[in-house]
Amino acid sequence: MPGDNRGEYTRLGSNGTEKKSLRKLSFKKILWISLSVYLVFFTDFGKLLINDKENKLIKPFLYIAYCSFALFVGCILNLTVYLPKVKKVKVDFKDWQHNIKKPIQLTTVSIIVSYICSSIAFWPVYGFVSFILILICCLGGVSLVALI
Repeated sequence: MPGDNRGEYTRLGSNGTEKKSLRKLSFKKILWISLSVYLVFFTDFGKLLINDKENKLIKPFLYIAYCSFALFVGCILNLTVYLPKVKKVKVDFKDWQHNIKKPIQLTTVSIIVSYICSSIAFWPVYGFVSFILILICCLGGVSLVALI
């Protein structure tokens, strides 16, 4: 139907107008980033990521997680740095369903695969806690990327 606006989303400000800018740095982002940094650098979690001498981790799933996380970072850097700053192409994130649908879908699938595979890889060491640890790292990574 013409004029049918179902399915369209608009972020509104307090006075009913569209909100133009969002704060880049927030308490939640700082919290997730600091928790991730603490987890990776000051516990044995980061040591296991870098050097697993005793073969405690399930290596095939860890390598799949590394590859899918690298794909995630590559897609994000392509959308936020390469296209707008190098190629001078305007990336419209408000209308992503039509303009950049495939890269957003690829980014989403890659971070989900990375989360699941890394949780499976760390299962022998941490058990159920591995889901929480990986979630903290994923949210910290996404918060860090959101600052770009």
